[in-house]
Amino acid sequence: MTKRHTSEKRLTLIWALLVGVTLLSWETGAGWLNSHLFQAVVVIILALIKIRFIIRHFMDVRDAPLPLKLVMDGWCVVIGCALIGMIAHPFR
Repeated sequence: MTKRHTSEKRLTLIWALLVGVTLLSWETGAGWLNSHLFQAVVVIILALIKIRFIIRHFMDVRDAPLPLKLVMDGWCVVIGCALIGMIAHPFR
């Protein structure tokens, strides 16, 4: 198996996971949870999971130095906390 074939297989698997997470977030947003706040938090977390997959695998951060990986993961955490914080305690 060549390196290119392995890379294509990995990207196909990541793409399938992204589709699955998208469908899960769509179902979550459809209203099967009782709390709108909990719905929003779940959808944000699923979106951040998708963002991390895209950054790591489609922007080639997977092979980047560790400091860049940590910065990108930190960015996801900070943005996620900010969004969830704004939903939980909206500005008035």
